[in-house]
Amino acid sequence: MEKRKRPARLLAVFFAVLVVLTFFSRAIYAAILPQVRAAWVSAGAVETEFEAETFSIRADSEETLCLPEGASGYAISVSRLCVREGGLFSAGDALLILNAREGARALEAAQRAERLALRDLEEWRYERQEDETERRVAIEEEYRFGEAENAWRLEERLSHDKAVGLYAGRYEDDLIYEYEQAKTKAAALQALADAGWAVCAEEDGVLLAWETSAGSATGERSLCRYAPEGSNITLAIRSQLDWREKPAQMRVTESLNDRPWSYQGRETDDNGALWFLAAPEAGGLFDVTQVRPLTIHATSAYTQAIIPEEAVEGGAVWVLRTRTGSWGVEETYVERVRVQILASGDGMVSVSGKLSPGDRVVTLASRTLADSDRVYVRF
Repeated sequence: MEKRKRPARLLAVFFAVLVVLTFFSRAIYAAILPQVRAAWVSAGAVETEFEAETFSIRADSEETLCLPEGASGYAISVSRLCVREGGLFSAGDALLILNAREGARALEAAQRAERLALRDLEEWRYERQEDETERRVAIEEEYRFGEAENAWRLEERLSHDKAVGLYAGRYEDDLIYEYEQAKTKAAALQALADAGWAVCAEEDGVLLAWETSAGSATGERSLCRYAPEGSNITLAIRSQLDWREKPAQMRVTESLNDRPWSYQGRETDDNGALWFLAAPEAGGLFDVTQVRPLTIHATSAYTQAIIPEEAVEGGAVWVLRTRTGSWGVEETYVERVRVQILASGDGMVSVSGKLSPGDRVVTLASRTLADSDRVYVRF
């Protein structure tokens, strides 16, 4: 009986050893291969949110503000800016205050120039009248004692000079122009002095950008740019959201006057992307400084390849493929596929490339991979 049991025991031991060897061989095989984690490629859209705390302002109609006509020839420094960029103002509001001491000196100089110009004009007119009287006496003497032809020439010359307003090499029109210019400058500076050296708005508007600052000297250049009544205001938002494609939807969670903002497109430059949002009320002005940080929800276009962001490395992904290996056993290997990120958000990216829903991409590998490497997948 004991002899009959021995072969059975041996057979049982053999199968047990075979099972153990199989288990250890698979463990050894798995330990040798790179171990990876993978995620499925799916179709859909990427969504993300970001906050816009700072933005520049644009308008489809712009005006510039300068010093009043006549005062621009004087460099008077700015003491204070009264309106913030993006601020709403009304006609008559003070936009900036000039340095009163410098303004008073400029006004004094302008008034002195006005007095001198008027004096020059009056003296010229007096001297011209005296000269005309002397020349008429000379003409009469020529008619009486000289030749009539010479008297006629002198009279013709006098008539010409009187008609064009010429005397001593200077024209009356030039002197009048110089006086009017000096008078205009003095009047413009006097008006500023009467207003407490405040430069006021001539119409309602929204301040787009200052082109001067406190302490800077004014002059003939523009002081600021503003959007007048009837302009359409657009906010240009700087964001690091660098999508290659236009979002399918752009939604601002906050509203203005209970009306939604509208997405107007984007531009890219060396500093990233600029996103444009139009104000809810076309043609209406509003105080941009009162706009709180805007939360913007962006949705990408529908795509056939949405994958985890960590799957992309160096502009490519590792895709899991299968093939028949030794002894007819199916094995898993990786193939490097180039992709381009179209949009990203919440840890997912939309990509273009040779990927389809149902493919699997590597998100984590135990070591560096190479094309056609066999891998062991751990989910």
